[in-house]
Amino acid sequence: MSRRMILSLLLAVTLIFGCAGPAFAAGGWICPACGHENPDRANFCGSCREPKPTAEIPAAAQTNAWVCSGCGEISPDADSFCMICGQNHLETDQRALLISEREVISRQLSPAEIQELSGTFRTESEAMSLEMNPSVSGRYRVFLKTADHGFRIRAVITDAQGYSLETEYLEQGEGFSVRLEAGKRYSLNLTQHAGFGGFTMAVGKPKEWEDVSACGVISDSFGYQDQDNRYAFTPDVSGVHYLWISQAMAGFQAHILIEDGQGYSLASEYPAQGEGISISLKAGETVYVHTEQHRDLGEYQLTIGKPRPATDITGAPLVGDILTYRTERNTYQFQAPEEGDYHFRLSRADSGFQAKVTVLDQGGYELALDYLSQGEKTEAHLAAGQICTVRVDQHRGLGTYSFQVTR
Repeated sequence: MSRRMILSLLLAVTLIFGCAGPAFAAGGWICPACGHENPDRANFCGSCREPKPTAEIPAAAQTNAWVCSGCGEISPDADSFCMICGQNHLETDQRALLISEREVISRQLSPAEIQELSGTFRTESEAMSLEMNPSVSGRYRVFLKTADHGFRIRAVITDAQGYSLETEYLEQGEGFSVRLEAGKRYSLNLTQHAGFGGFTMAVGKPKEWEDVSACGVISDSFGYQDQDNRYAFTPDVSGVHYLWISQAMAGFQAHILIEDGQGYSLASEYPAQGEGISISLKAGETVYVHTEQHRDLGEYQLTIGKPRPATDITGAPLVGDILTYRTERNTYQFQAPEEGDYHFRLSRADSGFQAKVTVLDQGGYELALDYLSQGEKTEAHLAAGQICTVRVDQHRGLGTYSFQVTR
């Protein structure tokens, strides 16, 4: 074989194997917010628009709290005495970073409007009509609110051209739902079918869309069956959000449906009191939340658990933080001052509390993962100047905890 042929063969092998390799090549990065794999040239995550982690992180965390030398409680600098044991602030020199909870804004919404129509049927096949001019597009509920025993009525919804949209025979407490468009004319036509006497028809009107982006707790209510309360929500931080029902009566159940701007369903669940739904959302992208009546009426609260941006804990001797809802994730960034084995320890947590602690490098690759309870730790080897992301995910229990990185 000639020298030229050997060189050509070597070049071919180099081209073949040099171009081969994993789709996610070295130098790429994994988004610390959502875990999406991105090429090195990407400045923003292709999934959630999270900026690419830089080679540097902000200056070392500024401590804003102190650690009680008597009991180890973390207290803000504004407190002169420990709230647990009464130790004087001036008698300790150990510092800490106390991360405050996200401000929760509450909002009380008005009940849905229910229009009533009273009448009396004295003869067979007697009829009456009510003109309907909806100001809000959505699902309306038509029901026979009060009537004598044995009374039955035929109810028909027609559009402006006289076409029937819905026809039902109703007794006391029965009804049906129908979607109507704002600005169009409709008629509710009632005809006696069985029995005579006075009656009251009711029409439950859907409410306008409410922008709840700034809210953490929405107080609302269901006044009629099949009611659809609608909220627009635009997250300011990418990550997992948790929406749950609280402050409702026993037996209460709602249907939570989350849609994108095109009306496609992103998540759906039927939570009762204390239950909810988790969903990963992207910052700046509006989603539309429907809370639909499913079982029982009355008041309820819809709480939106929102993730926080990552906190730099470099240089903080001790970090105090809190997990307040299921599936919550607290994210930190840490830069190793020198090479060595670093311990990530969880402390000052309640009995039964457990968190999933994950340490990731800048590419998003796992350096350590453990489920930690009070006093337990996980370990990762870091190079001098190496930046890592630390995730603390709620796993069991809620409440405050302390977090410390040591050699």
